[in-house]
Amino acid sequence: MIQIRMTPVLRLLATLLVSGAVASAAVAQQPALAAAKADIEPMFAAMLTAAHARDAERHMAAYAQDPALVFIYNEAKFSGYDAVLAMTRQAFSPGSDLAFQLQGEPQYQLLTPDWVMQTFFLTSTFTSPKGQAMKGRLSVSNLWHKRAEGWRIVYTHESNVVR
Repeated sequence: MIQIRMTPVLRLLATLLVSGAVASAAVAQQPALAAAKADIEPMFAAMLTAAHARDAERHMAAYAQDPALVFIYNEAKFSGYDAVLAMTRQAFSPGSDLAFQLQGEPQYQLLTPDWVMQTFFLTSTFTSPKGQAMKGRLSVSNLWHKRAEGWRIVYTHESNVVR
């Protein structure tokens, strides 16, 4: 077995080589991330517009119509497109005054050319079952997958942000 003694100079060179490789990979990913964002952002804007209009079907257009779809809200897990659609219809049902507002700009991370993680914050307002006006803040992560039909959300996790 060959042993290489890592002198400070060798350590520095190894660090620079690894850093350069990581930086090169990040630069190489920029065009792919820009292309993915260009496809995803109009769909995301349409989702927000549909949510404001309380249109569950239009809101769900960006989700994969797949039984493997997963949507987690705090501790509740909804599996499959039909379950997520039913939950969304209930949230947008007549009499519900649930409203969302995007806070800041979504952040995107290219995991591979076909997988993108999107994270963002929302504020929410609604009336509790007891008639009390409520406000909340949500942290949301959407995992987008590029499929034959285009980019679709295959996994969502929403959590209340506690201050």
